[in-house]
Amino acid sequence: MPAMLLLAYLLWPLADRRWELAVSHEAKDSRREYLAAEREFTLRGVSRQAHPAPRVVLIVADDLALVDVSHYGAQFDASPVPTPEIDRIGLDGATFLQATATTAICAPSRAAILTGRYQQRFGFELQPHQRYPRNRLEYLAFRYVVNTGSMVPVVPAAIPRSEDVRRQGLPATEVTLADLLQARGYRTAVYGKWHLGYDEEFSPLNRGFDEHYGFYEAFSLYSPAGTPGIVDTPIDDFSDRHMWSTGRSGAAAVVHNDTVVDEDEYLTFRFAELAAEYIAEHADEPFFLYLPFSAPHTPLQAPREYYEPLAHIADPVRRTYAAMVATLDDAVGTVISALEASGILDETILIFTSDNGGTSYLGVTDNGPLAGGKFTNYEGGLAVPLMIRYPPAIPAGSIVSEPVSLLDVFATVDRATAIEDASGTERPTRPESLALDGVDLVRWATGDLSERPHHGLFWRSWYNRAARVGDWKLIVTTDDAPDVPSGSTRHELYHLSTDPYERVDRADQHPDIVDDLLRRLHRWEASVSRPLWPPVMHFRHDIWGRTRWFAI
Repeated sequence: MPAMLLLAYLLWPLADRRWELAVSHEAKDSRREYLAAEREFTLRGVSRQAHPAPRVVLIVADDLALVDVSHYGAQFDASPVPTPEIDRIGLDGATFLQATATTAICAPSRAAILTGRYQQRFGFELQPHQRYPRNRLEYLAFRYVVNTGSMVPVVPAAIPRSEDVRRQGLPATEVTLADLLQARGYRTAVYGKWHLGYDEEFSPLNRGFDEHYGFYEAFSLYSPAGTPGIVDTPIDDFSDRHMWSTGRSGAAAVVHNDTVVDEDEYLTFRFAELAAEYIAEHADEPFFLYLPFSAPHTPLQAPREYYEPLAHIADPVRRTYAAMVATLDDAVGTVISALEASGILDETILIFTSDNGGTSYLGVTDNGPLAGGKFTNYEGGLAVPLMIRYPPAIPAGSIVSEPVSLLDVFATVDRATAIEDASGTERPTRPESLALDGVDLVRWATGDLSERPHHGLFWRSWYNRAARVGDWKLIVTTDDAPDVPSGSTRHELYHLSTDPYERVDRADQHPDIVDDLLRRLHRWEASVSRPLWPPVMHFRHDIWGRTRWFAI
């Protein structure tokens, strides 16, 4: 009997209704009404001939380290390959030296970029997960039998039901940048990684885009495994093995407008080619082109002609990664050349960034001297390249050294594409429930230093929290983390102008600053929502010889 009870305990399903996901119809109506008002305002507004609408091209790299862009890496003498095409965007426009993502992991960061709102406002705090341990036996197997490396399964309590797992994604209550620009008469397309939900309701075609070519998952193979002319470089790591075994199946399949297609061309180049064709076809009308490249996210695959010239990089992992950065740079060059050939480069807002910092734990990059990397709330995980080319509004060679956020991309494009006059019609007001958290960066790119762009920036991923005000940054870890004793909280305080690499914890020397940042952080937390789903893994990372844990 005890054995039977133990077996029942181990196999008892853990799913329950605690994580039930339900859409607010009132919030959906608010979104719908706001977009309808924007559409009506555009129809009644002045003609586009009188006030030409700028085209918008938003390029988002995947896990690209700040130091792997030579325009930034020169600060650290760390860039493994030159990136002249990417650099050109900053040289011809504005370079933001202290831009940060809203989190150090892909999907929530992208949710914030496309909405201009902290993802915590609508519960998209953590990475969507398609798989949780269904029972305690599965948890024990992943904890003690399967080699998960630096990732350790979270001790299961209640987990989402299968129907709630399928509902993990960007809520239908949120206005995306594509929604807004589509309402303003723009054509819209996305070529690349989506990763904002897997079910039909989360499809890009239902979130403001006219066309999508790419994949829904966090990753996909750049070319089918074993493709001639492509160097495949697997890494002996739990997550990398999962990517190679998944290949292009399920949500990692390549799709065109939700239909699976066969694609043999290297994806980084394919996305760029599609973008170039789109630009040529729609050069005479306003368009929004979103290019969320998957490069240089693992799995590591690079064309041999890019890999061979890098023989001076001895490590095949670092060598393949560097080759992938070089392909990304050439892909960006393809897009810029298409804008030039169509005669609209100077009529386009061209933005380049990355969703988070580099994946240092896999050894593909080291983030230079920055602490931590992907998944962490240290600068190696949060600091990202951000460059905006927008003539004549932004002078070439502008440098912005104040802290800014990827939240600001939406607000900047929103302001630049808004019609100034609507024949007496009152401009639509964004509902308070959809208020933006970002600012228009043009003001600071043109030299307005009367105040900081942000009075404070905040981060939260389950038990990991952070706040930055001015040069002070507070990192908070609560007792849900494996290394924090029950009932306690760990505080770390860094002064980023004198200690940009977060080596010296000053929390004990400045308790008043810790208290002030904590109050601000708690005030911000009171304004956002709870996570809509739980984490599935703890991630262990060494920061200057100290072990730290992060929820994913």
